[in-house]
Amino acid sequence: MSSFGAFNALLGSGTSSGDISPERLDIAARRAVQNYMQSGAPLNDSIVKEAESLRGVNRDHVHRICAAANQGTFGALFKSASGDTRVPTFEVADVDTVMQRMGVTKTAQAATAPTQDYSSAPPKFRRALGEQTWGKVASAAKLPESAKLAHAFPLEDALQARSSLKAAMNKLSADLGRLEMQEQEISGQILNKIAQALQDGNALEEVVVCFEKADSSEEGAKVAAELISTVMLLAPVRQKVASLNGEVLDQLRSFEVDTGSPLYLSFSVLRGIQKEAAENRLAKGLLVEQYKTVNEFLVNHVRA
Repeated sequence: MSSFGAFNALLGSGTSSGDISPERLDIAARRAVQNYMQSGAPLNDSIVKEAESLRGVNRDHVHRICAAANQGTFGALFKSASGDTRVPTFEVADVDTVMQRMGVTKTAQAATAPTQDYSSAPPKFRRALGEQTWGKVASAAKLPESAKLAHAFPLEDALQARSSLKAAMNKLSADLGRLEMQEQEISGQILNKIAQALQDGNALEEVVVCFEKADSSEEGAKVAAELISTVMLLAPVRQKVASLNGEVLDQLRSFEVDTGSPLYLSFSVLRGIQKEAAENRLAKGLLVEQYKTVNEFLVNHVRA
C-alpha cells in the first residue's frame, strides 16, 4: 500500500495494545449520552466510570469523550425539544472535572494536556454545541412584552428588536456565504485526493472506510458516496477501480485509521463545515420567523 493510505495496516496486525481507538472513545461517549437521556445521569458521572475502565486513558482521551458526549446530548435534546428557538441547556461534560474526580493531579494532567487550553470549566447548564450561533438567535429574538409594546412611543423596543434581528440575519447570511465557499473548495480538494489515492494503487475500500471512520452518521455516508461517485465518473480512475469487496470492507473496519491522513483530515473538515452551515441555516430560518412577527406587530400598530 502506498504512503497515502488511510490505514496504518491493511490486513495486518491492527492497532497497538497501548492505544485506545477512537471508536472505543466514541462508544464511551454514546453510553454517557444514553445514560443522560434515559435516567438523567450527569454526563460527568458516566464519563468518569467509562474513563476508569479504559487502560492507559489520558487527558486527550477524556477530552474527546467529553466533546462527543456534549455534542450527542445537544443533538438528542434538540430533536426532542419544541418551541421557536429550541435551544437545549444541560450541564455539559467537563474534562477538568472528570480528571479531578478520577484522582489525576494537575501535574499528571499537564503531562498529557493537548495544545488547546481546557483549564476553564464551563458553568452549569451552559449551551453546548452551537453555542455562538444559538446565542445570536436567543439574544436577537428577545421580543418586548406585549404590554410594554402597547404603551411604547414611538415603539423603540419593537424597532430595536427588528433592527437586532435584521443585523443577526445579515451576519448569518455572511457566515453562510463564507461556509459555502469553504465547502466548495474543500470538496474539490477531496475529489483530487480520492482520485490520486486510487491511481496510486490504494483500494477503494480504504477510501470508503476512511470516510466512515471520520463520520459514521447517515448524512456523512451520503456525502462520502456522492464524492466517490463523482470521482468514479472519471475515465482514468474507472479503469483502475473494481467494485467494492464486502469482505475487505469488513476486515478494514476492524483496524485503526490514520487520523493524520489527508483524506481523513479533509473529510472531517468538510463535515464540520457542512454541519456548521446547516446549523446556521436553521438559525437564520428561526430569525426570519421572529423578524416577521415583530414587523407584523409594527405594521398593525401603525395602522391602529
